[in-house]
Amino acid sequence: GSTCTLFLIFLKLLTQEARNKRLETSFCSYVLMSSKSLLAKTTMKKFAAFFLTPIFYSLEMLSPVKRTIILLNPMTHIIKASREILLDGQFPQLQGLLYPFIVATIFFVIGYMLFKKFEGYFVEKIQ
Repeated sequence: GSTCTLFLIFLKLLTQEARNKRLETSFCSYVLMSSKSLLAKTTMKKFAAFFLTPIFYSLEMLSPVKRTIILLNPMTHIIKASREILLDGQFPQLQGLLYPFIVATIFFVIGYMLFKKFEGYFVEKIQ
C-alpha cells in the first residue's frame, strides 16, 4: 500500500544520502537488509493469514477441529458465499453472512468508541 511505497522512497533517499556523504557501505547495507527483512516479515504474516481462509481448499477437507477454528475467521464466510455464487451458481445463505456482519459491526463500534475517547489526542498530534 501507500505505507510500503513511502517506506521504499525513504530507503532510496537514505541510500542516496549515504552515498553523498560517503558513509560506510556496511551501514547502508545494514539499513537496506533490515528494511527488507521487515518487509518480508510483514508480507509473510499477510501470506499466512491468506491460508486461514478456504480459498485453495474446501472446508470439507479439514478435520472438525480445524474447521471450527477456520470458521471463526469472518473472511471464511465471505469466501464461502463467493464460492456458492461463482462455483455452484446458487444464491449464498444469508445466515452465513450474518457472522461477518456482526463481527464487523462490533469492531466498528469499538473503533468508534476508541476514536471518540482519544479524539483530542489525535487532534493534538496532527496540529
